[in-house]
Amino acid sequence: MIIREACTKDYDQINELFWQSDLYHFNNEPYIYEKTNEGYRSKEYVESMILDKNSVFMVLAEEDKIIGFIYAYEEIKGILPFHKKRKYIVIDNIIIDEKHQNRGYGQQLLNFMIEYAKEKKYNDIMLNVYCFNEKAIDLYKKHGFKTLTQDMILKL
Repeated sequence: MIIREACTKDYDQINELFWQSDLYHFNNEPYIYEKTNEGYRSKEYVESMILDKNSVFMVLAEEDKIIGFIYAYEEIKGILPFHKKRKYIVIDNIIIDEKHQNRGYGQQLLNFMIEYAKEKKYNDIMLNVYCFNEKAIDLYKKHGFKTLTQDMILKL
């Protein structure tokens, strides 16, 4: 198993993993997510994520088979005078193929991102996670992540 940079030839496998994640989100929060019959992210959209110089898109692969990926991007805060200036990385997605979950692969990708952020001297790593995604929440807590804010919704 290796962690390597995503490349444009990985599109089909990445899109399949996105679709698995989308279905998981639909099954747990159908109020917000639509069920689709296939992955909907265009090749151009995924390529723009891969080629963005302010992002990190890594895949976990076994030979030519992509088992999972992590995607994160940089943000800078501190424009307002009462905010401290901070440069941090936002983990947008960690997705592991459903056939390969519960084997520590998500942990490997998260460890990679933590080391990457330290090496690049980011102040923090931020992420959002839905309350129903208990496995992910447990993973993040094991690595020292703490709740900073809480989104709330009133369905009308």
